[in-house]
Amino acid sequence: MSLASYISSHKKSHIIFDFDATLVLINVDWLDLAKAMREDILELDEELWKEHENTARVSPLLTGLQEKHGDKGRAMVLKHVTRFELQYKDSYTKNHKLLSEVAAFRDKYRMFIWSSNSRELLEDVLRQLDMSDWFDVIVGRGDVGHIKPSPEGFELIRDPKVPLERYVLVGDSSHDEAAAKAAGIDFYKHDFFEKGR
Repeated sequence: MSLASYISSHKKSHIIFDFDATLVLINVDWLDLAKAMREDILELDEELWKEHENTARVSPLLTGLQEKHGDKGRAMVLKHVTRFELQYKDSYTKNHKLLSEVAAFRDKYRMFIWSSNSRELLEDVLRQLDMSDWFDVIVGRGDVGHIKPSPEGFELIRDPKVPLERYVLVGDSSHDEAAAKAAGIDFYKHDFFEKGR
């Protein structure tokens, strides 16, 4: 079922989009981020680095830094993630089909972005796409203490006067799906990039 059909048949009025690997695909090797952070992480927590240095994903390392070291770990993650992501702000692939649907939704629905990317990257890419004013609220990594699958970002979007059943999160990953479930809202999987890889 297409997203437009899903939204209409399920009577959704508030559509939340993930960003990377949903609206666009940032062309980056995320393991390079871990390498860029290596010295700072070793200085803060050598044990955590050794635990994660050979894993195929960077997100458990970043989550571990925040969980074990609180504000200090979070500040380190934000500093490095923002600087790293902005190197790739001009290197992304558009999900043309979904972006066309989003353009058609502008006058019909309330739209939001809830992403684990930095706000700086989100705003820069949206500006390039001429979409800066399409979304009511944009929630990025620095806006929350805990990224998805924590439902914290949803609380920055949610209007308490709107029933939860009117919301849907459109994303590509198990973290998106788990975040929707934790927030008590529906999830629509959009796996355009997964199919295209």
